[in-house]
Amino acid sequence: FAKSHPSLKKEDLAVQNISDIHLLSNRSFEPDVNGDQKTVNFLSIVAVIIVIIGSINYINLITATSSERSKQSAMRRLLGSSRQNLIGQFLTEAILVNLLAFAFAILLIQLVFPWYEQLTDKQFSKHILTDGLFWSRISMLFIVNIALSGLYPALVLSDVKPVSVLRRSFTQSVSGNLLRKGLVIGQFSVAIVVLIASVVIYRQVSFMRNQELGMNITQTLVLTGPMNAEADSSHIPKVRSFIDQLQSLSMVKSVSVSGAVPGNNIHQMNTTTGIVKYGSNVESGLNYCNYSIDENFVSLMQMQMVAGRNFRKDNPDGEVLLNEESARLLGFKSPAAAIGQNITFGGRGRDHSEVIGVIKDFKQRSVKDAMLPLMHRYSAANDAYYSVKLNTSNMQSTIAAVEKIWKQQYPENSFEYFFLDDLFDQQYKSDIRFGRIIGIFSALTFFITCLGIIGLTAATISKRTKEIGIRKVLGASINSIVTMISGGFVKLVVIAILIASPIAWLLMNEWLKDFNSRISIGWQVFAIAATLSVLIAVITISFQSIRAALTNPVKSLKSE
Repeated sequence: FAKSHPSLKKEDLAVQNISDIHLLSNRSFEPDVNGDQKTVNFLSIVAVIIVIIGSINYINLITATSSERSKQSAMRRLLGSSRQNLIGQFLTEAILVNLLAFAFAILLIQLVFPWYEQLTDKQFSKHILTDGLFWSRISMLFIVNIALSGLYPALVLSDVKPVSVLRRSFTQSVSGNLLRKGLVIGQFSVAIVVLIASVVIYRQVSFMRNQELGMNITQTLVLTGPMNAEADSSHIPKVRSFIDQLQSLSMVKSVSVSGAVPGNNIHQMNTTTGIVKYGSNVESGLNYCNYSIDENFVSLMQMQMVAGRNFRKDNPDGEVLLNEESARLLGFKSPAAAIGQNITFGGRGRDHSEVIGVIKDFKQRSVKDAMLPLMHRYSAANDAYYSVKLNTSNMQSTIAAVEKIWKQQYPENSFEYFFLDDLFDQQYKSDIRFGRIIGIFSALTFFITCLGIIGLTAATISKRTKEIGIRKVLGASINSIVTMISGGFVKLVVIAILIASPIAWLLMNEWLKDFNSRISIGWQVFAIAATLSVLIAVITISFQSIRAALTNPVKSLKSE
């Protein structure tokens, strides 16, 4: 058929799975802001890493006290226990610890569920605890966590030589010490990556929200127009009567009507295909977003005309305004070159309109998206939206006054409104939410890591109690003892910073690729993360170090 009708246009169609729309789709006419698969994956990875960090803490604490635990194992071996019995003992201990942890986690889920729904702005099933899939995944996580936290201590501490232990010739292996240091470095590396991610996300969201939009949308109240308005000769006087009544209010600066407003999705605007210069030989032109505006729209939004003029009251049909991007795509060398030129809609030979003005580019959508080519026709009757610029901070009384006029003019229509800056911020909601969640994960990761450091510090101080006592007897200061204890941990944190920084840089640069306008990740981000990490580590270690340094050396040496 296509071969026998070569004059027909060829269209390429693509098939998309419905299940892919929410997380994997980024089409032009999406009905709402979609989710992001990369964000879900990132959060899932962070959640798994937090569980792993908890297991690392358990392993570190068990192996750090291995000299004491090895004596127990040696005595059991002498009394006839096999290595398998010891492995079973340590695994049973790990199972009981994990059971208590999971029971506490389930209780915590129930307590924080309302807060979590508020944070994510989503409603979840209230019957999650009766969901079979939930329990199957929990069971799998339980088994994996037991393997992570229980197997290594069980295998190491069950393989002891009773004679060596009881003669006090048992020493921790170099590989064991290196493993603990490696695990601490790994913990802090993950925590620092998440911390850098939270700093970058915060800066990117702040950058987007403070970006120059090419207009002023503050103090702009937007009313959703009446749904059943009749498009007849009586409609325009009714619209103007409503506008005049609004402008009579002292708190109203100006009013405009339009077919859409900045912040609307593309599907909420009209799209015109095949736009070309009039007289051009091009068969298929560009696709433009367009919506009608009245003569007050440009000034109310404080947009800037870079060439030509704005619409006038009762502007005739056949005239359009373009933005700079649309003028550029049409091939005009400058905005001024477009003035007085005609453009055709729907291909060559169709109706044409004259370009009377070019508006400086403004962000119809968020700074995440590329600049849209826009075209505006004149209409004083398309009251899909009433934009009301206010000059007051008393919003409650202003909205009440506007609603009173609305009910007089459109008694059969509900009064619906929103503020334009709020609508615009809706585009950043998912990024703001993501930043908050990452911030919470960052704090949680550091908290769990610090709990492990507290345990390791206590174990280290316990082993070096006599050394600390001797140093104090020989005149060591409190500062030198604190430095001796904390110095080793701080070195591990510095190594973690060196490992985490390039990883975080790569991950966050990949995340930033989704934004048309984005920040650069400067050295300040890494300096902030490094400073916070060292401070947190030093503060965590110092409490116990200072207490150990202040202990009377007589108590440490009395048994010698």
